[in-house]
Amino acid sequence: ILDRYPLPQIQIMDGAQAEQFVRQLQEGPRANQFLSPRLDHWFTRFLVKLEESYYHQILLPELLMVLRLNPDIAVQRKTDEDSLSVHKRSTEIWKLSWENTDVHVIDASKSKTEVASELKTLIWSQI
Repeated sequence: ILDRYPLPQIQIMDGAQAEQFVRQLQEGPRANQFLSPRLDHWFTRFLVKLEESYYHQILLPELLMVLRLNPDIAVQRKTDEDSLSVHKRSTEIWKLSWENTDVHVIDASKSKTEVASELKTLIWSQI
């Protein structure tokens, strides 16, 4: 069982993040400070490629489920994280078309009990 399985259509929260992180550092307020990472440096490229190689080794799941929730509701529920970050991540999932995929989309606006029940039913059907 994995949380946040990397999918090609999800860019914000799943998958390799090293390159994106270095870009954020380069564009941030301290971009020109001593020892600021550069994407053209051999060691940075090595780390980015190493991280990507780990993600390429992850096997496809037998069962893939996505909890889909209106971003505004996600922000209301996820009070322990930055609301802008929660909204941005949730919006990406919300707007994606899951048609023509093997993904089981779960309506996460339901109660925790209902969502858990639906997840358990799907899992048990595959065992």
